[in-house]
Amino acid sequence: MSATLAYIAGLIDGEGYISASKNSRTKGSYTIVLSISMCRREGVDLCARAFGGKAREKKRKTITGRSVYIWTIHSKTAEKALTKLLPFLRVRNRVAKLVLRMQKLIHEPTHCVTRLTEREILKRDRIYKKIKLAILEG
Repeated sequence: MSATLAYIAGLIDGEGYISASKNSRTKGSYTIVLSISMCRREGVDLCARAFGGKAREKKRKTITGRSVYIWTIHSKTAEKALTKLLPFLRVRNRVAKLVLRMQKLIHEPTHCVTRLTEREILKRDRIYKKIKLAILEG
């Protein structure tokens, strides 16, 4: 299994996307995302078999007319996958660690059942900014 995890980590390092997406309707609400987009179906199918989610063909094609396949998972499913893949990630290791920190904050018990406190929102917003900066830095 570790050879498969190392291979998938290589796909993510080269063709993957690890991030958090902001919910524009709810202040301080985020979802973590893990995806791979590539021209070979086998890679995205392998990810779907290993971690769940679906591999699908995108509507758009490459500039040369090749099909593009995508696999995406969110939230707890992405957290489980990233936790297993973390030791093998090289290029996106820092982003993965930040995203896992964000997921931990998302599932921390809050003091107020209906709304996040300003402090909780600020903590999440700070991690989100760090994630976006780490993505830009590569």
